[in-house]
Amino acid sequence: MTPFEIKLRTIITASIVGLSDTDRTERIAWCRSTGQHGVTMFDEGDMIRLDWGGRTLAAVERAILADDSTELPPPLAVPEVPDDARDLTDA
Repeated sequence: MTPFEIKLRTIITASIVGLSDTDRTERIAWCRSTGQHGVTMFDEGDMIRLDWGGRTLAAVERAILADDSTELPPPLAVPEVPDDARDLTDA
């Protein structure tokens, strides 16, 4: 397995494990109802977006996946999008 594949597998696995039971169940139901199984990768310029179950699962900086290292920086996890984006900063 290449470093890219190792990192991608790690990101997908950690992202799915981090979902709530309700979210995971809804995504699985979506996959079954649409017949669209698996994770889809989208080119977003400097970012790679990973969608699963009809929603974004993770977004990763392209540079993180491009190097030959298998190490990943700590993820920035946002389990729920707040009503006010100021809640995402320390300021």
